[in-house]
Amino acid sequence: MLKALLLILIIFYSVRFISRLLLPLLFKTMVKKASRNMRPNKPKRREGEVSIDKASKQKKQSSSSVGEYVDFEEIDDNS
Repeated sequence: MLKALLLILIIFYSVRFISRLLLPLLFKTMVKKASRNMRPNKPKRREGEVSIDKASKQKKQSSSSVGEYVDFEEIDDNS
């Protein structure tokens, strides 16, 4: 019984020690990957350079299944 308890304590403290060493390294690599994904992949442009992005030529079609527009007036009840 004492050997099992001692073995559990040794495993617990060794996992705790190893996690204190490895978790900061793991966290740093995750932060680097996340920051790499957040950067835009567009090439840098010089100051004063102009570029025009053409919009798509498709027109948005309004759907008549949205509903009916109802005009309303607010009524003041402070009379």
